Amino acid sequence: MVKGIGVDMVDVARFRGALVKWRERFMDRLFSMEEKDFCLGKKDPAPHFAVRFAAKEAFVKALGTGFGRNAAPRDIEVKTADSGKPRIRVSGRAGRAMKAMAADRVYLSLSHDKGMGIAMVILEGKETP
Repeated sequence: MVKGIGVDMVDVARFRGALVKWRERFMDRLFSMEEKDFCLGKKDPAPHFAVRFAAKEAFVKALGTGFGRNAAPRDIEVKTADSGKPRIRVSGRAGRAMKAMAADRVYLSLSHDKGMGIAMVILEGKETP
């Protein structure tokens, strides 16, 4: 049963500006070391960072909470399988919020093109009475 759906779009140029202005402080606040290593290993890291942030926003929208008391950006980590398929790993407050809504699976789709990054998240779980 679908428990939540979230979608978010990010302007890559705006995100690039934030990366340039606040570099390490900005990245450390939003991304895990693994996410930073993945993105910084790309020829142009900005679209990869932007779409990962969009995934985090889409996830909290699917939770129905937004960031804050129920989730922090670093509680939500975008990982990439060897096949290239993206997935989300949650921990901390985000993990507890997901459990509270009886969701146990996360589906993630990412794309970036023409200066925009987009992410869609579907949370699924068993039907509760």
